[in-house]
Amino acid sequence: MRSLLQDPNQWRRRTAVALVISLVASSLFLWLTWQPGTGAALGQLKPLALLPVLGLLALLLGAEAMRLKTMTGRSLSFLAGLRIAVVGNFVSGITPTNAGGAPIRAVLLVRHGVSATRAAGVVVSESVADLLCLVLLGPAALLSARGGLLPRLPGIASVAGLLLIAIPTGYLLYHPRWLRTAAARALGWLAQRGWRAASRSRPRILRSIKEFQGALRAYWGHDWWRLVGGVGWTLVLWGARFAILPAIVWGLGLPVAFWPLVVRQVIAYVILLFPPTPGGSGVAEGIFPWMFRDLIPADFLGPAGVLWRICNYHIFIVLGALLTARQAAAIVAAPSSPPAAAPERRSGTPAA
Repeated sequence: MRSLLQDPNQWRRRTAVALVISLVASSLFLWLTWQPGTGAALGQLKPLALLPVLGLLALLLGAEAMRLKTMTGRSLSFLAGLRIAVVGNFVSGITPTNAGGAPIRAVLLVRHGVSATRAAGVVVSESVADLLCLVLLGPAALLSARGGLLPRLPGIASVAGLLLIAIPTGYLLYHPRWLRTAAARALGWLAQRGWRAASRSRPRILRSIKEFQGALRAYWGHDWWRLVGGVGWTLVLWGARFAILPAIVWGLGLPVAFWPLVVRQVIAYVILLFPPTPGGSGVAEGIFPWMFRDLIPADFLGPAGVLWRICNYHIFIVLGALLTARQAAAIVAAPSSPPAAAPERRSGTPAA
């Protein structure tokens, strides 16, 4: 992922592809959901009524920066955390399955003087905190399904999916034997079927897994209170994110069914955990009318969906592209293998 920032043409090309796919999907969505009264409804829109949406976006980014600052300690400033959050969201949005955000965040944390051990722990802990918050909200979605807030099947599927993701992920990350055994068996299976690269890379991969788990256990064992603080900021982050759609509906002059809108967004974000397209483009637009058509009037469904997509995706891509140009220049100018900060020691604790 470091090479993505080192090659301006690569990330610019990825940005252009992601934006084209998203804009085409949004245009098709608006065209398919356009109603005779949509134009008149938009004519009554007062832009100042959408100011709370901007406030929620600022709160979202601020909470993400504070989460990074809390988890890293005094070695990271708020502004540095804000820059890393913006660039990380940007790279996630231009890579399929959101795969690029975490590695870039780790690279930038090291560039800001955070030790490699702590950077690995912080990046993984962020993902664990996100999963934990969604797991906590998942049962609420399932219980709300009985009251008609959403179809029962998506509620059950979302909770089952979250548990299937969160429980094995947390266990395998923390417990060294099972993860290394699973990786060794998978690589052995590939090697038996003629994939020579699996056989050659097996020792290196297993050694990397052991070192990675050592870093996580050291971080979670001695900085667990930072993880708790990070979970707190994660709740603020997701709260701001889930409040954006109700704020958009309120800005359009419609009555707001706050809790049903929040609950259904939980399901939407579970579906978008592993989108096959950059930023979930096409998938997000496809599920929006299915999830919210009975909560938002038909005349407003298209504009609300487009505004929701702009706030949750396009703004981050534009801001991230502008900031990534500066970050990329700094990384290109730096040595290819910058020295990482020395691992932090605590009394009686060996360095990872």
